[in-house]
Amino acid sequence: MKPAPTGSLLPTICSDWAPVDRPTQRGALYPSRSKHRCNGGSENAFKALTITVFLTLALIGCHNSKQGKKKGASSGDRPFAGMGAVATKKAESPAKMEAAKSLLNLYKSASNYYTAPRVAMGTGLKIECQFPENQDWTPAGSPCDGEGHQFEVNTMLWTTMTWSALNFQMNDRHHAAYKVESTGTLAGAKAKLMARTDVNCDGKWEVTTRMIEGDPSTTHAECSVKPTTR
Repeated sequence: MKPAPTGSLLPTICSDWAPVDRPTQRGALYPSRSKHRCNGGSENAFKALTITVFLTLALIGCHNSKQGKKKGASSGDRPFAGMGAVATKKAESPAKMEAAKSLLNLYKSASNYYTAPRVAMGTGLKIECQFPENQDWTPAGSPCDGEGHQFEVNTMLWTTMTWSALNFQMNDRHHAAYKVESTGTLAGAKAKLMARTDVNCDGKWEVTTRMIEGDPSTTHAECSVKPTTR
């Protein structure tokens, strides 16, 4: 029996490493110098090597993550750090992106409306700071009935008092419908701005909401909206 080659992985994995005997042309047996027998040797070696590689990569990843947090390293300095952000970005549909952008525009318009001084028609009395009145879903129905699963352009839908006050209308084919719910005046004024989408056209609406409120310091003389973290 020949000893296992120096530096081989086989001694650490196989306990019965031995040369394989093969017959000569005359039927005699002689030890082979190129082939060796090991119970499950090649399979066990591959499994062990695979596990070792994965454990090493996992430890390296954890170490890099900790170092990145301590040193404030950017995602480019830490392998795989940006994969979650990329996956999230890819998951955003055009419908959701449209809804988010439109709600931001509505928020800005509602803020301007709330803080702008206005007087009552006919009396000239100052109107208390408030948000525009309620407005139901516009358009009604489902975008899935239209081409490309989008609402068709209909500018007449956006001529109501609320949409006009918010200077808001959709001039292109769009995925989302919009709604406004408003209550209160001065510091108690609140408005819920909503967009709904049916991305999969299965009748299951996904509603995105953005709130806006009057600031507690609001008075009859001066109005401001409550700061938001969004």
